[in-house]
Amino acid sequence: MVYECDKCERPLGAGMLFCPYCGEKFPNPVPGDPANTPADTVEYAPISQAASEVGSLSSQAQAPPIPVKKKMPFAAKALAAVGALLGMFWIIGAIADNSKQPSSTKPTTNAGASPHAITLVPTALTPEQKHIAAVKAHEQNVQQERQAREQKRAERREAERQARQQAEQAAEEARSEREAQEAQREAQEAQRADEEAYATIKAKVQHDYPNDYITQKGVYDMAVQAYQFMKTVPNDEVKAKVVSDYPDDYVTQKGVYEMAVQAKHDMQ
Repeated sequence: MVYECDKCERPLGAGMLFCPYCGEKFPNPVPGDPANTPADTVEYAPISQAASEVGSLSSQAQAPPIPVKKKMPFAAKALAAVGALLGMFWIIGAIADNSKQPSSTKPTTNAGASPHAITLVPTALTPEQKHIAAVKAHEQNVQQERQAREQKRAERREAERQARQQAEQAAEEARSEREAQEAQREAQEAQRADEEAYATIKAKVQHDYPNDYITQKGVYDMAVQAYQFMKTVPNDEVKAKVVSDYPDDYVTQKGVYEMAVQAKHDMQ
């Protein structure tokens, strides 16, 4: 049986109390017979580091070391095995992934490169792959044309909507302008009619009461008030008869109209 130092893992000879390489002290001498140790396979080193600790045992003869085959620790062996397995699995997985891809390339390795390096080399498409690619290209073109037509239709509808909106807005503005002009014309006509009526009342008052300005003022005010009243009443048969019977006599028109309306109400 071969013994080695626990600290430096170097071979030890039988009967040693110190490691001749690192100076590690042993609690007991290394077992074995120094005479059975082959002298030509042992690596020797000075033991000056352990000379001070030998003491009374310095007189004992150091036997030549026993040749030992260096051992690899179990943890290092396990780690190396796991690394080799992981590397193998990675290579297998990479090859499987490349074989599943529907590409026009195939994996190969470069000469002189690492055996794990994979390079994609283009290959010719099969007729089936060419047909599938052509069908996909056609479908894509059809979809693009459909989208373009839909976009044009949407743009045309939007333009038509804006045109209709602008036309409606222009028509509304024109109608409003016509209504404003009509209202302005009616107001001007009403103003002219009022001015003509006031002039007629003034002329009649001045003719009936010459140089009697107080009477003229009182009769003029009553006539203007009666004229404004007759403008507010509805245009029915009673008003039409009163205006026809007493033209330009607004005071009489007002009095007769009020009596006629009251009589009509009483007769109903």
